[in-house]
Amino acid sequence: MTGINLFGYKAALHQADPIINMLLSRRQEGRDVRRDISYLHTQKPSPKKPPHPRLPMVTAEQRLLDRCRAGVDFKVFHTIERGNKARERAIAHRKRAEQVVHAQARREEAKEYRVMFMESRRKEALLRREHEQSELQQALLRLKASQNQCVQQARVRYVQYLETRKLHHEEQAKVDNFCSRHLSLQKVIARQHARHKKNIMLQEKQSLVTASREHAATQRKLIQDYLERRKQSIKDSSQISRMAMDAYRKKVQSNLLRAKTCGSGTIPSQVKAVSKKSLVFQKQC
Repeated sequence: MTGINLFGYKAALHQADPIINMLLSRRQEGRDVRRDISYLHTQKPSPKKPPHPRLPMVTAEQRLLDRCRAGVDFKVFHTIERGNKARERAIAHRKRAEQVVHAQARREEAKEYRVMFMESRRKEALLRREHEQSELQQALLRLKASQNQCVQQARVRYVQYLETRKLHHEEQAKVDNFCSRHLSLQKVIARQHARHKKNIMLQEKQSLVTASREHAATQRKLIQDYLERRKQSIKDSSQISRMAMDAYRKKVQSNLLRAKTCGSGTIPSQVKAVSKKSLVFQKQC
C-alpha cells in the first residue's frame, strides 16, 4: 500500500535582522568609500622625484680658477651667495605654501565630494535595503502562498488517489467475480463437452460394433445360403446324373437286348465300351 507523506516543518528561509543588515551595509559603504578615495588619489598628479645629485663637472678653467682663488678673499662672494640661497629658499617656501593651499583646497573639495558621495551611497543603501525588505516580504508572501497551494494540491491529489484506489478495488473485485464465474462456466461447458464427446464416441463405437455384427451376420448368412445352394446344386446334379445314368443304363440294356436278339459278334466289344463309359460317368458324378 502506497501513501503520500506531507512533512510538517517549514522550508529553510533567510531571517532578516535589521542590526546585522545595518552593520553589513556600513561595512560595505566603508569599503566603497576607501576604494573611491584610493581611486581619487590615483587621479591626482604624482610629485616629481628629485633627481639624484651629481657632482658638477670640473673643467680645466675651473681648476685654474680654483688655484687662483687660493690666494683671494671670497667673503663678499659668499655673502652674495648666501643671499641668493635665502632668496631661493623664500621663493621655494612661497611655492610650497601655495602648493599646500592648493592641496588643502583640493582636500576640501575631495572631502565635500566624499561627503556627497557618502550621502548618495547611504541613500542608495537605504533605498536598496527598503527594496530588499519589500522583496523579502513579497517573497515570503509568495512562498507562503505557494506552500498553501502545494498543500491544497497534495490534499486534492490524495483525495483523488483514494477515489482511484477505491475504483480500482471495485473494478478488481468485479474482474475477480467475472473471472470466477467465467472459470466455473468454462468448467461446466468443458464437462458438458467432454460428456457429449464421450457419448458420441460411445455411439460411434456402438454403431461400429452393431455394423460389424450385422456384417458378420450377413456374411454368415451369405455363407449359409451359399452352402445351402451348393448342397442343393450338388443334390440336383447328383439327381440329374442318376437320372442320366438310369436313362443310359436303360439304353444300354435295351441295346444289349437288341444285340442279343440280333446275334451279332460285336456284342462283347460294345458291352466293354458301354461298361467303361458307365464307370467314367459314375466317377465324374
